[in-house]
Amino acid sequence: MPGGSRRLANLLPFVRSACVWRTSMRRFPVIPAIIGAAILGASAPAQSDEQPSWVIPDEIVIKPALVRYGEDVLTRLAEVLVGEIVLLRNDRVLNTKTYRLPSIQIGENPNAVWDILDDAVESGELVWSENNLVVENVGGQTGSLWVSGMGMANDQFASQYAHDMLGLDHAHQRSTGRGVLVAVVDTGIDGTHEALSSRVSPAGTNFVAGYPSPDDENSSDPSAINLMRGHGTFVAGLVSLVAPDAGLLPIRVLDSEGQGSTSVAASGIVAAVQKGAHIITLAFGTPNQSQILNEAIQYANDSGVIVFAAAGNGGELGCYYPASHPSVVNMAASNHLDEFELTSNWCDGVDALAPGSVSMVLGQVDDRRSVIGPVPGEGGESEYRAGRGTSFSVGFAAGVAALMRAQHPEWPNAEVGPSDIPITLAALMGAAYHYQVIALPGDTAVRPRISASVATDFGPLAPSPGDLNGDGCVNAADLGLVLAGFGGVPRSPGLHLADLDGDFVVGAADLGLLLALWSPCP
Repeated sequence: MPGGSRRLANLLPFVRSACVWRTSMRRFPVIPAIIGAAILGASAPAQSDEQPSWVIPDEIVIKPALVRYGEDVLTRLAEVLVGEIVLLRNDRVLNTKTYRLPSIQIGENPNAVWDILDDAVESGELVWSENNLVVENVGGQTGSLWVSGMGMANDQFASQYAHDMLGLDHAHQRSTGRGVLVAVVDTGIDGTHEALSSRVSPAGTNFVAGYPSPDDENSSDPSAINLMRGHGTFVAGLVSLVAPDAGLLPIRVLDSEGQGSTSVAASGIVAAVQKGAHIITLAFGTPNQSQILNEAIQYANDSGVIVFAAAGNGGELGCYYPASHPSVVNMAASNHLDEFELTSNWCDGVDALAPGSVSMVLGQVDDRRSVIGPVPGEGGESEYRAGRGTSFSVGFAAGVAALMRAQHPEWPNAEVGPSDIPITLAALMGAAYHYQVIALPGDTAVRPRISASVATDFGPLAPSPGDLNGDGCVNAADLGLVLAGFGGVPRSPGLHLADLDGDFVVGAADLGLLLALWSPCP
């Protein structure tokens, strides 16, 4: 067993038993209810004439037990509806379908649609059915508040208080996140921003109508306010500040107002996994659970991908979903004083805290005591803003996870299989409990504030460039790994170390770099 694996095996029992960190992160068959009503399993979509604002009118998601069963259910629905039933999304990985139903029903039973869906679940034709729900990252849920961008530049971004608080200088001596791909499932990423440069993968995907690409850009709708444009770029920038050599995968599931749906978000998670992500950020939320998002998160975990989500920004007790999902790392926010950020939500399910605050002095942002991130500027310029929110705590936490994941090129192996990777990373991050803890409001509990320096100290040094298998040498074994992936795009759950030049493809340049780094074992 390599030294790093021996150390991990000895450490994990201590970490799992001692730290305040949930470890029920895999193979989760049933999700308990969070604050608010739950729409799960056999539950039909909302039947009230006055639907909650987070329910998308006339849109349903179903999971047929068999394809023909789904078609039979649609036939019965067509008999009570006037108009066309429109297929909006067909996810072949999750075996789910999203439909828009006509708003006019035939007959006197206002619940005819829901009765049909209930009966189909009860008879086994459908595994489940649910409403398609709104997810968003605007204020009061899990998003962030832009405070100011006046006079800020890369220097303030690089030297913000989180840099020293997380111990980045020390952490970067042990790992820089090389070989790790972080998917930012959000409003997209501005890949031209100076703070991100060549680290943004060209394999990003857009799932939102009205946007031509996964770039973090304005809506094509001239009436759009575009209030949340830049949110994904900001989160990606914080990931990159912590893990400067990690790749960034833009997955656009939210529009420039910061809104999307659970169906689209689930497709984004699936796409992130299929495109080789090791880590996923979800800086959005909804008050209710979603079965399709549950299954997408489980798919990610089973594939070796750890998922981070934001608790919410209402300054109140209660965490939004998907942060409340037990297989997700639920992040709340702390401030420059290493105390709880009062605008952050909290709940028993919070796993940890990370910086997510802004300080004002005489009406101006104090850049030494604020979170600062990159945002798209006008005319292609690179801009920076200060912002607060648990979304940004997610960015910092995902960066720390990238540093740690890069320290273990041996994963997956016989000891840590793909589905074990997320829970192992989460358990290791929880070791920070013994170094810095923050009391939640009411002093009823404490949670760890993550630390990149402490987290990376629990793992071995990340391998040097060219050492693809982590054995300390650059030799024929590494050459074989480059040749095995030659001409292709690196995939997870293994690290993307064969992509030596960071262009997201394994090619001749990588082969040349490997030969230049050749260093046989003694």
